[in-house]
Amino acid sequence: MGGVILFALLSFASVAAVNYYLNIQGHELPLLIYGAPFPVYGFFFVLGVWLARHPRRYRLTPLCAGLLLSVALAMAESWWQYSFHGKGVGIKMSVYLYSTFAILILFSRRLQDAYTGRSLVARLVQRVGEVSFGVYLTHCYFIVALNKLCPIGNWTLHWLAVTAATMVFILVGRRVAPRFAVQTLGFH
Repeated sequence: MGGVILFALLSFASVAAVNYYLNIQGHELPLLIYGAPFPVYGFFFVLGVWLARHPRRYRLTPLCAGLLLSVALAMAESWWQYSFHGKGVGIKMSVYLYSTFAILILFSRRLQDAYTGRSLVARLVQRVGEVSFGVYLTHCYFIVALNKLCPIGNWTLHWLAVTAATMVFILVGRRVAPRFAVQTLGFH
């Protein structure tokens, strides 16, 4: 647990610095520069290792309350940050809190037992889990590409288009170059 706390502090400090530089001060940086370094996302790796080694039998009610509170906090933080340079979407502390609560909820033993099986939902969750690291590595490229090629004003449609493009890329990558897809992109 000490490692999880240490990496949480390191990642949260990195996110705060990146958020301040980008959204408060208004600077521009490529996603690869601010999103790729290990300190920014290292916490989630360590949290995943911790979750894999522990039974994950904890109460979900406080985590769900934290999840809802972090969504409200993210909305407020975005609204506040827009007042500086018209930026407020993306990497920030409240989104990290949201992601942490979501991961703890989704990987709880109670939910895992609920979606383990042969139902359509269980198979879909398992399939997404198999390619989740690859989705993490590639989805931002599709966000940028779709914004440039065909700007979609509706957030839901944009999310669906990015998700579909990412999943098609993964399916094609697994068929065309399976070894490269597994070794480099994390598509199992």
